[in-house]
Amino acid sequence: MDGLGAREKHIDFISNHNGSYPSDIILSTLPAPLSVALTSVVLPFLLPTRYVLLQYSSRIWIHLLIETLTVVCPILLSFTTLSCSTSLNVPMFLLLIIGLMISAPKWWNPNIPVLNHLFSFPLPEKKPSFLTNYRAGMNLATAICILAVDFAVFPRRFAKTETYGYSLMDVGVGSFVIANGLVGSSQNRSAKAWSKTFPILLLGIFRLITVKLSNYHEHVTEYGVHWNFFFTLAIVKIASSLIKTNFRPIVLSFILLAVYELGLKLGLETWILSDFPRNNLISANREGIFSLLGYMAIYYAACELGDYIKKPKTQFKEWLRLLVVLACLSFLGWICLQVSESFFGLPSRRLANTSFCLWMMTYNLIIMSAYLLVDLLLVTFDLRRETDAPADPSALPVFREPYLLRFINYNGLVFFLLANLLTGLVNMTFDTIHVATFTSVILLFNYCTVLCLFVAGLYLWRIRV
Repeated sequence: MDGLGAREKHIDFISNHNGSYPSDIILSTLPAPLSVALTSVVLPFLLPTRYVLLQYSSRIWIHLLIETLTVVCPILLSFTTLSCSTSLNVPMFLLLIIGLMISAPKWWNPNIPVLNHLFSFPLPEKKPSFLTNYRAGMNLATAICILAVDFAVFPRRFAKTETYGYSLMDVGVGSFVIANGLVGSSQNRSAKAWSKTFPILLLGIFRLITVKLSNYHEHVTEYGVHWNFFFTLAIVKIASSLIKTNFRPIVLSFILLAVYELGLKLGLETWILSDFPRNNLISANREGIFSLLGYMAIYYAACELGDYIKKPKTQFKEWLRLLVVLACLSFLGWICLQVSESFFGLPSRRLANTSFCLWMMTYNLIIMSAYLLVDLLLVTFDLRRETDAPADPSALPVFREPYLLRFINYNGLVFFLLANLLTGLVNMTFDTIHVATFTSVILLFNYCTVLCLFVAGLYLWRIRV
């Protein structure tokens, strides 16, 4: 087969898919927050407690090795070999975690009362662990997907939808925008927004040049002929820093959605999704350019949520209240999503329409709630351990924030850029479509290991790009 034929076959392999169901996408992702609990349970079995006291010594690499298994494997397997039973994956991982907890009496002792002082337990956190875990977990899951989609072991229902529908691959860009919005509201009108955006623009230009020069396979209807993810992220951040207004972010989000949806219904949607010639810069990149309005709406909604999350909290009960709020917002988002489907149609990644924006917020709220729930449960177990034996040096620790996720969060953009580069390298080295299932999983795991080792090295050497 010649190079052009292989390229066209690969494009066909990742194109023309209709997605799955929203519940299927959510269930496939829930092993990510559960991996935090799994890590906290597994590490005490495999490491002496004294290792925890030696921060960032050479023994941190032992932690990293174990965490690569406990954090990466649940997500990787859920997206590949275990994807045929997403409804069973969560109970399976829960049973594994509970079984490990029960077999470690020092870690879990149900006879120790903690509820009487749990709600007033001091828990001041400027950088909440659950947010670090959520942001890094989302980045890791996206990195796995961008390479896994090129292998047959990755189910086609998870590949990007061609026009409308729900897909695992469709949630990546929206989740990145939300993750940035959660921490971006206070920086919208500052010079920091520009300094953080310039490298993203350079990455977008670099990706455009390398893709065109290498004749690498690309799906034109994803963003357009020249557009890519980095341009969307950069321009959303730039635009948010330029808009000067006294309106709350959530109000701006609603205004943008209303104006954009009106434009879509007046003919913009038909033109964007049509086969109209891509004979100028705007028509060539119409998906990327016009979807910016939807992504801006998502960004502002995330800014509003971020402002609420960042309000000072000093006690366990205040974080528990936040969990209740996130759960209620998730439920409300789910209801609004059903209503939006009736009025505006199915979500469309290419359009970033109202249904897509609601789907992105609802999906991320549910995953965020799961991370916070796991985090608060780990706080409860940690308090139980301290109550049991506050001075016992052999007491088993509770890890609320795996080192691996901290490393990824520290250099998230570099992590994702390296993932893109390695994805291209693997695709040019292997005929990924015809790689056997076991070999595919091994290749994907090795790819994740390289990514994790790279960001770990950057963190330990205190290099932040």
